[in-house]
Amino acid sequence: MTQEQLGDATGPTAVHVNRTLKGLAMDGLIERERRFIRIPDWERLRTIAGFNETYLHLDQVAVRKAASIGFVR
Repeated sequence: MTQEQLGDATGPTAVHVNRTLKGLAMDGLIERERRFIRIPDWERLRTIAGFNETYLHLDQVAVRKAASIGFVR
């Protein structure tokens, strides 16, 4: 996937994608080789990005939370 394609898919310009990828590489979060990116430490990237794996299932999280405090039977 090119930087332009990545930008088209996610929203930022190809220039911003390029700068972001360079910054991630400088921080050791990704390794780049031509059109390939390797993520050597997923946990570190997840932590720095503030990734929350439950964001796609907020409805389920809300139901579980309500059940744990007695609102749902």
